[in-house]
Amino acid sequence: LSEPAMPSAMGLALRTAAGLFATLGLATGLATLRPPAKHAWVRAVFGRSGAYAEVAVAVTVALRCGENMLKCHGVKEAAGVAWKGEAGSIDPVTATDEENERLVLAAIVAAFPTHKVIGEEESALSGAIPALTDAPTWIVDPIDGTANFVHGNTNSCVSIGQCEGKVPRLGIVYDPYLDELFVAVRGEGAFCNGKPMRVDTSAPGFDRALILIEPGYERSPTGIAKFLALNKALLERNVQAIRINGSAVLSIMWVAAGRANGYIAGLHVKDCAKPWDWCAGFVIAIEAGATFARLDARSYPGGAGSGSLSEFDIFSKSCVLGCSPQMCADLRALTNEAVGF
Repeated sequence: LSEPAMPSAMGLALRTAAGLFATLGLATGLATLRPPAKHAWVRAVFGRSGAYAEVAVAVTVALRCGENMLKCHGVKEAAGVAWKGEAGSIDPVTATDEENERLVLAAIVAAFPTHKVIGEEESALSGAIPALTDAPTWIVDPIDGTANFVHGNTNSCVSIGQCEGKVPRLGIVYDPYLDELFVAVRGEGAFCNGKPMRVDTSAPGFDRALILIEPGYERSPTGIAKFLALNKALLERNVQAIRINGSAVLSIMWVAAGRANGYIAGLHVKDCAKPWDWCAGFVIAIEAGATFARLDARSYPGGAGSGSLSEFDIFSKSCVLGCSPQMCADLRALTNEAVGF
C-alpha cells in the first residue's frame, strides 16, 4: 500500500481492470453477483432492485477498500503520507487513499465501461472537479477522514455514490472499524447491516440535540471567527452537545442513523465539503428521513443546481443537515444569524 500514485488512475484501471475484476470475485457476471458472505444481507434487501448490479459491485469493492485501511491502521509508515495543495498544506493524502481509488475505478471500468467516475484524488491531481453530465457517474471518496486515518483514529470510511441524470441514485458507505455497511437506493430505503435506518426526531429542541460541526482545514482569521461564532450561538441556545468527528461522510451517517440530530458545514472556504463527501451520504440520509439545505448560493462549477438557495445539491459548498425539516430550518436560521450569510 505504499506504492506511489500512478500518473493516470484511468490508464491504470484500463490496463488492470480484467484481472482486478476477477480478483474481486466479480467475473461470474453481474446477474449472479453476490457480495461477501458477511454482508449477504445486501442481496436479500436489494436483490430485486434495478440498481442491484451497481450496488453489488460498489459493496464488494468498498469492503476491499476497508481491508486496505485496516491493514494500515496504526502503522503510519504504511500510510505513505503526502500533502495536497500549496506549501504548508495540512490536508493529507495517503498511498492507501490512492490505492483505494484505483481499486474502485478499476472495478467500475470493468463492470460498467460506459460509466464515468469522479474521484477525490484524481480530481486533486487535475486541480478541478469534473462537471456532471447525464451519463451514469460514480463519485468516490476512497477514504473520508484521512487526517483521522493518518493518526490511527478510527473515524474514517469509504464512500461510493452514483448519479444518473445528474441526480444521486445510490450510496454505499463502509466503516471498516465498526464493520458497518450503509447502503441506499433512491426510493428503496436506507439500511445499515441489514436494518432499516431512520433519523431520530425525538429531540424537541436544541437542549436535547447533538449537533455535528466541522472546521475542516480552514485556518484563516475570517474562517476561525465564523467557526467560533457558530459555536457561541449553539452554546447560547443551550444545545445539549456539539461534536466534531473529522469525517463529513460519517457525520451524515450519524444523522441518518439517529446518532446525531444535525450537521453544519461550509462556513467559509477550506471547511467546504465536496461532491465526493455528499453523494453517497445524500442518498442514504434522504432515504432515512433527513432534510438537507444550503446556507448560501456558493457552488462548485459543473453541478446540477443553479447556485440558488432553493435546493441543496451535491456541488453545494455549504450544508445544513437536520433530522427533521424543523431542525434543519432552525439550524440554518441560527447559523445565518451567527455567521452573517
